[in-house]
Amino acid sequence: MAGVTIQEFGLRFVQECMKNYWGSCLFPAFFLAGILFSIFYRKEKEGRVFVAYTLILFLTVYNPLLVKYVIPKLNFEAVYYRFFWLLPVAAGLAYYCVRLVLAVSNKVLKGILAVLIVLVLVCTGTPLKSVMAVENLPENAYKVPDDLIFACEMIHQDSEKENPRVVFDQGMNTLARQYDASLILCLNRDFVLFRNGSTVVGHYTEENDAYRLQKRIMDVVMFQEEVEIPAFQRALNYVKADYLVIPVAFSKHEYLQAAGCEPFAENGNYVIYRYKSET
Repeated sequence: MAGVTIQEFGLRFVQECMKNYWGSCLFPAFFLAGILFSIFYRKEKEGRVFVAYTLILFLTVYNPLLVKYVIPKLNFEAVYYRFFWLLPVAAGLAYYCVRLVLAVSNKVLKGILAVLIVLVLVCTGTPLKSVMAVENLPENAYKVPDDLIFACEMIHQDSEKENPRVVFDQGMNTLARQYDASLILCLNRDFVLFRNGSTVVGHYTEENDAYRLQKRIMDVVMFQEEVEIPAFQRALNYVKADYLVIPVAFSKHEYLQAAGCEPFAENGNYVIYRYKSET
């Protein structure tokens, strides 16, 4: 998690991560109240599964002593917050809210209580700024840009390889792997994030050959910076690029062609280039 390190916080690392992860949301507090209810109310049996599950989590992945010594060795410090997904807050809240409503016998009071619970959850949770903006409606059933579907179709029609290697621009690099797993992305996800200023994916320098070479490609394709053509070609050869998917608005199309990239398809928004890597 950005800005939270075991070196700085030590045994308070888990606490700080939890605080940053949940923010001002009170759902964990409500879930804890439900856990206490299951522990001390003898007739409450079904909810004890949440008690046992939560206890196991706090003895293992949420245990400050274990985390302090184990997580750094696994190089998992930056993404430790993902362990909080294991805590069944949503399922637990749903169960305890229903349990609370069913405890009332009067139907009218049940309805009123249900409405109050919903209001409390809405007011104490973390609301979305916009559930659905009209301008962001998905373009297709796959919920990815039509340009991405076009690029993938053109590449598969043109390529004889089952898994062609592709350089995508910044906007499509992450989406591509979600839509078409048969494509091999030439640019490492963490390298792209780091080149864009992320502080949660590690630190890379020019001494890292893989990062240095991929950075040359990113400098050209994503940031339209000047890179000597032979150096750019060496980088493309290193990642064994077969195709490049570049926006029409890109300012260096002539540069790409001079580097040996051959345009073969275009849809008005993107140009698909073919490249023969030297092995």
